[in-house]
Amino acid sequence: MRTMNDWPPSLNSADLCRVRFALDFLSPCDLLQGDLLRLRRPLMMAARQGFVGRGEDPELRLRRLFDPPLSSDPFAVKRFQKPSPGFVVHPNGIADQKLEAGDRLVIETLFFGSAIQLMADFILCLQNLGRSGLARGEGLFELTEVASVGEDGQQRVFWRQKMSLESLAPQIVTIDSALEDCLPAGRAYRIEVITPARLLHRGRLLRAPKFTQLFPFMLRRVSSLLYACCGLELADEAGWLLDAASRVAEVDSGWNWHDWRQLGEDHDPVGGVTGHLTVEGPDNAQLGWIVALATLCGIGKGAAYGAGQLRLFDR
Repeated sequence: MRTMNDWPPSLNSADLCRVRFALDFLSPCDLLQGDLLRLRRPLMMAARQGFVGRGEDPELRLRRLFDPPLSSDPFAVKRFQKPSPGFVVHPNGIADQKLEAGDRLVIETLFFGSAIQLMADFILCLQNLGRSGLARGEGLFELTEVASVGEDGQQRVFWRQKMSLESLAPQIVTIDSALEDCLPAGRAYRIEVITPARLLHRGRLLRAPKFTQLFPFMLRRVSSLLYACCGLELADEAGWLLDAASRVAEVDSGWNWHDWRQLGEDHDPVGGVTGHLTVEGPDNAQLGWIVALATLCGIGKGAAYGAGQLRLFDR
């Protein structure tokens, strides 16, 4: 049985790269609540344009970045979710922003394990997206620099506009060092869901989730991402973790529903839940490292693009 600071030792060798992309705007943009959560389609369109005529099969590069293949191991296919992209965009909330020409927007994105090698393709996607606009054709921009954050917390630029995308050298940290920065210190902590999380439980959307409903989403998301990108198997931990989660006491909670995407006049809006819950009890000491990992990965549909982002605070 593990404790708060006793995560699997394999996390000590799993790589993570925290990257900050600087977008300098050439035209105005009303960046609405949820626009950054809808980046998948515009990024893929930009990728199709950017990958053409650049060596390797464009569709293969596209799938590798945005739609990773299933594992060749049939047992892994049963145990883990379908692989999601190996990057996670962190939009830092969902507030509207009015951007003008000359303004800068910094988008932080985490790359896990093998996905770090795909960073050049991601940069190419952003460069092409800048030519068509960040949201609804608004907000033309240039990607002017890309920085990474090291274990010392210092940001260092490793790419600037007009530099080659070959031989990128971002700072890489281990996942366990990232955990140290967000792990709760005690047995009571507050979990905040700061961007809408779309969570389907037994065929129904959760609008006021309990911790016992929320934790399995965290565990599945974390274990699937780490298996796909880092080759780590946390499935052996699942049984006792879920058992411990069932004994956690909820102190308080508060939830709101956000509709952030309209698919068309004939469809209901797509939304998700934001809010918080506070939990306490001795079993929290066994679960903290999974909850902390979930703050890096996000949960629910669209987590790779910033949906279902979590923050964790000591109570």
